[in-house]
Amino acid sequence: MSSLPSIAKDNTDRNRTSPFAFTGNKFEFRAVGSSQPVQMPNVFVNVAVAEALDDVADRLERRLKAKQDVVAAMLAVAAEVYAEDQAVVFNGDNYGEEWIREAARRGLPNLKDTPAALEIYLDADARRLLSERGVFDAHEMDARYVVKLETFVRQVEIEAAMLLRMVDTGVAPTAVKQQEALARAVAAAKSSGVDVPGQSKVLASYVADLELLLAKRAALASAIDAVKKAHPSPAVHARRLCDEVRPAMAALRQASDRLEAATDAALWPFPTYHQLLFQ
Repeated sequence: MSSLPSIAKDNTDRNRTSPFAFTGNKFEFRAVGSSQPVQMPNVFVNVAVAEALDDVADRLERRLKAKQDVVAAMLAVAAEVYAEDQAVVFNGDNYGEEWIREAARRGLPNLKDTPAALEIYLDADARRLLSERGVFDAHEMDARYVVKLETFVRQVEIEAAMLLRMVDTGVAPTAVKQQEALARAVAAAKSSGVDVPGQSKVLASYVADLELLLAKRAALASAIDAVKKAHPSPAVHARRLCDEVRPAMAALRQASDRLEAATDAALWPFPTYHQLLFQ
């Protein structure tokens, strides 16, 4: 039997930019929030590894039964596997636009939100693999799919409701106070016979930003009501939250950020990033 060739250990960290990195003898999940446990990803990884090992072992055994040299057989199988799966190999920046474009060119999926990612529970190949390995039956995968969808729905609904509350009780009242202070300053200057076009412009801009905030607040409330009144299934509910409610939340957040940048820091009701980081 031939001895295995000497292989130099790769000490580089080519996967540093990958959120799911393979670092030589293990996989690492990176930047996972405390509300995102990795037990289910671990299940999928372990099942995939078991399936891959069985496949590689079968290929290797066939070659050895044909009296092929061990080293030659191992190298041949490794070459076969790499040729079949090289589409997932990328040593660039996994967070960059380059990889997004390259992944699309290679035909790889790009699941950008939770509802899309959870649809793996409905994938026929994934379900068959988990069932054949004795991990989950079909009804168990269905249950997990629905539970995770409902968890996502409740979380987004709570966040949306809290955003509205923060705007109603904090941002909007503070912005009104700032607007009043600016208006008094402009009025006082003009009553003294002083021309203040710069201050008038600042006031007009602030008034426009406050109106934008109120419009975006109304748009978010309308989007929330529209989804609730539809009484959709969990899958449709989650999809509509992603496509309708979350963009409205982001737009309201942007409007609030504009006001924060133009409001007296002593008036602003919430801690700023600067205060959180440096004070």
